[in-house]
Amino acid sequence: MDEAQEILINSLENSGISLPTGVFTIKDLTQAALVSICAQSLHRIDNSLSFPASLPDSMAERFKICSEISSAVKSLGYRGDMSFHQFLYPSEEDSYKLVRFLVEKLSEESEGGKVADQEASLRAEEDQSKLTSRNRADKVDSPGVDPDTQTIRAGLKVLRLKEEVSEPLNTLGEEVFINGSVDGLPQNHEPAVADVFISGSPESNEEVGSTKNVKELTEDSLDSRNNASGNKESSAQNNDGHVTELQQKLASLRDQSSKLRIKIEDLRSQENILMKDLTEKSSESQHLEVEHELLKKAVEMALDDQHPVDFYIEDLNKQVEARRQNLVELEAQWDAVEKSLLEKKRILEESFYAQNPELLEKLQKMKEFELETEAIRSEIQKREEEHSRLSVELKNQPKVASRKSYIQRITEITRNSRKQDADIERILKETRELQMESNSIQDRLHRTYAVVDETVFRDAKKDPVRRQAYMLLTSIHESFDLVSQKILATDRARREATEQEAKLAKTASHSLNIDKLQADLEAIRKENEFLEQQQLRRQP
Repeated sequence: MDEAQEILINSLENSGISLPTGVFTIKDLTQAALVSICAQSLHRIDNSLSFPASLPDSMAERFKICSEISSAVKSLGYRGDMSFHQFLYPSEEDSYKLVRFLVEKLSEESEGGKVADQEASLRAEEDQSKLTSRNRADKVDSPGVDPDTQTIRAGLKVLRLKEEVSEPLNTLGEEVFINGSVDGLPQNHEPAVADVFISGSPESNEEVGSTKNVKELTEDSLDSRNNASGNKESSAQNNDGHVTELQQKLASLRDQSSKLRIKIEDLRSQENILMKDLTEKSSESQHLEVEHELLKKAVEMALDDQHPVDFYIEDLNKQVEARRQNLVELEAQWDAVEKSLLEKKRILEESFYAQNPELLEKLQKMKEFELETEAIRSEIQKREEEHSRLSVELKNQPKVASRKSYIQRITEITRNSRKQDADIERILKETRELQMESNSIQDRLHRTYAVVDETVFRDAKKDPVRRQAYMLLTSIHESFDLVSQKILATDRARREATEQEAKLAKTASHSLNIDKLQADLEAIRKENEFLEQQQLRRQP
């Protein structure tokens, strides 16, 4: 029972009902707590119902509010006894029934609200889909050019230009590497190449020397090719040998250049790290210098015997005041400049948006999106706070039985309920059969009595013995009627006694406080006397 009460209290809290402090089960409900819960629940079920969440000091007002709440609960379909008595003098059983009824009504109301929200969301989605389809149709019908397509075309043009520029450079490099000649290169490229190789680190002296050797080899190969022009066969062989040798040298140079690039990148990264360290050290040194100057001035002030400390304090105050005045003047100047800049900005924006109305629409959409984003962030923050609060409450709640135990109990209760339903059905069937048998016996008895009465009465007119027999028959019939009536009355009295005993047990379980009832009665009497005195004073 305690677990069921805790479940009801948790259901109330999940429905949005604020519970008074110290209420964890139905036993903890007081007058004020029960009235507060009922008032909030009725307002959530029906917004037109509004009751105070706390009881007033006046007993008459208390009776009035409790009577109104009880009538509102009855109007919702509550079947049990309901009056101000259940609120002013609550019992555990009545409070449990009332809270269970309110929880059922709140759950029905929440389910109805969810269905309405789903219907509204579906309607909103349909409207949004219609708007998007219309916008797409408008975009298709409009003859203008989308600015995104212009941007894409511009990007394609840039890529084409890059490809056109890179193709002749690549072909030129291939001719140099394949032919083994640098005659095709312009003269102004040689210093650039030399600078690239020389601008490396000091560790790359061997690679630079190798590049010089390659140049010497190329010059020697050119001289040898010019000197061997007379002999075609020897020149062809020499050219082939030089070409293969140059190709090998160029391949090795490519490897060396890639290594040089990697080393240069490493050196640049090291340089960046050193520059960062240098900036940090310089800022730290500046900070230390400022602290040193401050300490130096403080020491001079402390060791100066000619001027007291108040003199330096006044001097510092004057400097602070001068700085403050300077800041005020700068703020005034900045305000003037800011106003002029804002005015210029506004004028430029108006002119710009007048020329490009589409950008104005996009800006408005962006602002709306930012507002929506801010609202979503605030909602997320609220949900996170609520989640943290609920997590703390969950940790503070006492541990209850597992869901498996609840399922087992519910299954057992269902099984017992089915068994009881079968027993009730069997008893009702037997009762109907007995009632039918009793009715048939009574009908037969009435018919038999009517026949016997008529026969005996006819013969009683002729014979006094039969007259006496008729009188005995009539007395027996009357006695039998009296006995049956007594049996029915006894049965009725037993049922009434059982009902009265149940009511007595229920009343005893209410544990009414007679002293409290007497105190409430005295308070009502005093209030009535006070009202009568006021009424007499108002009369002329």
